[in-house]
Amino acid sequence: MSSLTSLQRRILVAFEEAGEENFTALTNTVNKPLGLPAELRHMQDALKELLEAGLIQMAESRDVASRMWVPVPMATASVLIGALETACTWSQRENLWIWNRGPVRLQVLITEAGKERSREILSKEGWSEGGLRS
Repeated sequence: MSSLTSLQRRILVAFEEAGEENFTALTNTVNKPLGLPAELRHMQDALKELLEAGLIQMAESRDVASRMWVPVPMATASVLIGALETACTWSQRENLWIWNRGPVRLQVLITEAGKERSREILSKEGWSEGGLRS
């Protein structure tokens, strides 16, 4: 994956420090959400491509001993990403996407390759007041 979309670059850069985020928090952070279903579809497409490129992983549970997120196999991650459009609801009151599938939110994790790409993006593009420069 040589060329990343603006959304994919924002996703990777959002992970540079934390390394993980739940799907709804990530969606509300890297976009200026308006509650349009297309926002979730764009995130699904971006995450699917990042997953296939080995830049992210998905997790649903933590290891009991270490409390680290346990990545699911790629096939499972693809299914989970495909179901994200129905896993979120727009909150008019809060003006953001909220998770509607129980207490455990789907986590997006950055891989080592993703961290390297994130740092590369930041060293080239940096941050501006409004986020990444186009």
